[in-house]
Amino acid sequence: SMLQAEMMPPHTPSDPDLFSLPAELLLAIARRLDVCSRLALGSTCGCARLLVVNAAVLEVQLSSRAAGLLYEASVTLQVRKSNKPLSRASHAMRVKGRVLPLYSALHPESEKFSLCGEVSLSDADGGVDVCGTARMRRSARDESRHLLPVGLAPDCSCLGLSDGVLSAAPLAAPPIAPPPLRELPRVSLKSSLLLLDLSRAQRVCSLAASGMARLRTVRLPPSAKAVCLEACSSLADLRPTDGCPDLLSLRLDGCRQLRGASFADASWSAASLAELDLSWCSRVEGRDVAALLRGAMSLRSLSLRGLRLGGLLEASEQSGALPRLSALDVGFSSSVGSEAVLAFAERRSELLRCNLRAAGTVSADVYNRVGQLMQERAAAAAAASTDVIENRRRPKHLAARVAEPFYYLKRARRGGDGAS
Repeated sequence: SMLQAEMMPPHTPSDPDLFSLPAELLLAIARRLDVCSRLALGSTCGCARLLVVNAAVLEVQLSSRAAGLLYEASVTLQVRKSNKPLSRASHAMRVKGRVLPLYSALHPESEKFSLCGEVSLSDADGGVDVCGTARMRRSARDESRHLLPVGLAPDCSCLGLSDGVLSAAPLAAPPIAPPPLRELPRVSLKSSLLLLDLSRAQRVCSLAASGMARLRTVRLPPSAKAVCLEACSSLADLRPTDGCPDLLSLRLDGCRQLRGASFADASWSAASLAELDLSWCSRVEGRDVAALLRGAMSLRSLSLRGLRLGGLLEASEQSGALPRLSALDVGFSSSVGSEAVLAFAERRSELLRCNLRAAGTVSADVYNRVGQLMQERAAAAAAASTDVIENRRRPKHLAARVAEPFYYLKRARRGGDGAS
């Protein structure tokens, strides 16, 4: 960059340009533009990208009737937002047999918020650069896909889209008679959102978008800390922006169409990552996340349920990765070596929970030894706490009983090699 700066001729009063103005003046000019114009300006060059402070691009699929009414009305997007970017997960979020989440992407104090005025619905032919690809254009074969550029408030740090609704209100002075209120469309984002690009949402730190049935592509914000995209069954492509160096929690449980190529390259910066949940991401294999885990030196919780690990634990053991891991879930996984599991658990002194349920290639002897080791460590660390799941049948008038950590033991099969 220094060499380029030396090669570039200095600005003189005879050849001024837009970016020779002070930054405060540039931002004041950008605020007078609508969100589509700002996104178009930010796509021209790297200097102009800084003018788009907090904006998002959504692609939705609408019926012809809903699209026609929305184009003739004032579009409103109702989402949840909060100015508190991160919160610890409560014990009420625990599911029996699962690792307790560390963080909650949606703050409990979040409130519903309507975005209007900075929302405009347009054809996918507006020339906006989305997700780092070429210009998105309206498909001639599918005219139901539309772009929705959204300008976010500066205090929008936590964004929740799981119960988001796209609605419309008639214009103040419409050229034609407005339709009745009951005929104005209300479209749920769960059934219509196809693409979510937050690469320009520089102030969004937490994203909660669970259960998006049609969501296929997501570009994370550069300042992301907690991301929850659980049960997005059609999600296939997930990309970070500038590596997402502050990312603490990434939960993708149930994203069965997510491709391993989303993690195969070196685009992720996992130095701060503390929680990773890839349970039932059946198209992701161990070799796809090996490079990501090698750099995750602060990872404390890892869930790989239902995955083909294919030597991932062996590679992590040889490289000394995951030294601070305290919870590991490889239940229902395949290609898990018994010796690798035992060595992995014994050499990580902070590991207090290791779920091997239905891991078909783990022998009963190793299963029992790992379970007893986890129980001893939990007792020595005084890690026993009130378990709301195990105590749920206890009468309410009695005090909550502290649940002792325990593991079920397995018996080896008769006439077999002890595998279970």
